[in-house]
Amino acid sequence: MDSEHFIKWIKSTSFRLRDEHGPNDRICIIIDNAT
Repeated sequence: MDSEHFIKWIKSTSFRLRDEHGPNDRICIIIDNAT
């Protein structure tokens, strides 16, 4: 996954989570880049 793909993915995922959980829920995204 290159940086452009990652940015598109994290943006899409963030919007989806916000739509599913509403404006008041806290959302934490943990990114582990271990290979």
